[in-house]
Amino acid sequence: MSDTSSGRSRSIGVRDVAARAGVSRQTVSRVLNDHPDVATETKQRVVAAMAELGYRMNNAARALGTRRSRTLGVLASDALQYGPSRSLAALEASAREAGYWVSAAFADAADAGAVVAAVDHLVVQGVEGIVVVAPHAQTLEALAALRIGVPVVTLHSAGLGATGLSVDQAAGARLAVAVLADAGHTRIAHLAGPADWLE
Repeated sequence: MSDTSSGRSRSIGVRDVAARAGVSRQTVSRVLNDHPDVATETKQRVVAAMAELGYRMNNAARALGTRRSRTLGVLASDALQYGPSRSLAALEASAREAGYWVSAAFADAADAGAVVAAVDHLVVQGVEGIVVVAPHAQTLEALAALRIGVPVVTLHSAGLGATGLSVDQAAGARLAVAVLADAGHTRIAHLAGPADWLE
């Protein structure tokens, strides 16, 4: 029984696009991978054929051909908090703009086993790198004990480690206090964030 006879429509593939554009499958592949050796007119024909047919690139198939998943892993904890949730949204938007997918795994930062399992979950998907949005010392300690095999960058990590990126919270606090003091305020309170966060 074919897909069409069972009521399911067959997905549009590279062959369909190639036939519509009057080019080879290899040319369609070159256009998909933004290869420089494709004439502008040919590229326009292929892109037009994709639009006409409603073609959507299959990331899994592309990964087989290029050996690149174009997927970034995000390991997160406390994702419901404002800082981490905004970071996740920004990461996803930036990755999409650069032509990457994002795969997220969530772990309890206090549970080293959960952190290891989350990293394994991302690595087996063939991610090309991992961004850690888990602002806890325990998470960094669990990661330090692993041989991950892909680049890892940490956010909200108080600048710890060679690949740690963070906000300069001390400078931010100084600026905020200066604004209040310049406005004549003399009684200024500090409302801290979660006590177990690095920042």
